[in-house]
Amino acid sequence: MTRWELSWAVEVLAAFAPSSNESRSRALAPRDGEVDYTRTVRRLLHGSTPLAALGLRAAFWMVNFAPVWLLGRFATFSELARAERTELLSRLLRHTSMFVRELSLLLKFSAAVALLGTPSVRARSGYDNAQPPVSVVRDQGRRVLPVIEPGARVSLPPTEPGGRTTLPGEERAAS
Repeated sequence: MTRWELSWAVEVLAAFAPSSNESRSRALAPRDGEVDYTRTVRRLLHGSTPLAALGLRAAFWMVNFAPVWLLGRFATFSELARAERTELLSRLLRHTSMFVRELSLLLKFSAAVALLGTPSVRARSGYDNAQPPVSVVRDQGRRVLPVIEPGARVSLPPTEPGGRTTLPGEERAAS
């Protein structure tokens, strides 16, 4: 990957999650320089198949020149204002061409990998705070998932031998 492509990659991936200085919701937004997008791009390219690496590089090229073919402006992605970059990515994710949408989604996935690969961002997101599975209640033969208030404690039903969970109101048929 060339230096140009690597700089484009950082600009594009950072636009998916604007820094806390630019974002309205500051709690989950990464701080300036907090996420190492360069390392993530190199890891993704190194660990992928040649075809997948080509797709990722093609996606960065597509986005870098999207202002020309999508907005009709003689500019590159890096020359756009921060808000315009985010809006452009949003438009690419909704584009009528599946090829464009899929390449854009690949970049969005790459940005998510970079964000969740940063321990401080991951801790703020609460991603690793495992919630116990919710019990399913039967109501007139239909399964109903209860609405649980955030922070509420949930008790799990007992598990039978073999890993099967008996749900409230469910009777096990004799075999």
